[in-house]
Amino acid sequence: SGINRYELNLGNLSITWCCLNNLNNYCVMPRQCGKTFAVMAVMCWILYFGGKNTEMILFAQQQSNLDNNMNRIKSIRNELPSYLRFVSNKDRDGSIMDFKALGNSIIKQAPGRSEESADNRGRGTSKPVMNYDEFGFIPYIRTQYQASILAQTTVARAAERAGLPHFVSIT
Repeated sequence: SGINRYELNLGNLSITWCCLNNLNNYCVMPRQCGKTFAVMAVMCWILYFGGKNTEMILFAQQQSNLDNNMNRIKSIRNELPSYLRFVSNKDRDGSIMDFKALGNSIIKQAPGRSEESADNRGRGTSKPVMNYDEFGFIPYIRTQYQASILAQTTVARAAERAGLPHFVSIT
């Protein structure tokens, strides 16, 4: 099959462990070591198995990166054995992915192109599970991150009380 495989290395093991234990994490590794794929695998697991009423969001430097990350999640799902693919025709599978049976969803958010729009995007995207891919290259990242992390802290506390996934992963 044409899918990338999860590569078990120290960095990816650390990312996965942190995410599954609801720990915010920041991982810097050389390119093409699978760090983004590892986070997308965790998000796929949350979407279809590990979450309930869990909202997730993907941030990246440009739309093509967001599309690639969403396609990674779809590829991982599509490689599951048929008896583990529970997708129905009611589930969205485009710029928003959701799994209505568990009430889980993933959205992607392009970066703000001004300081004001970055601030608005940060404030308007309070989700318990967040991934920032190519963090250092996202325009106005400082403004967006500062706004989003404050909002994420509140929803993360609610998710923690409910025993649901909550973390910020920066790759």
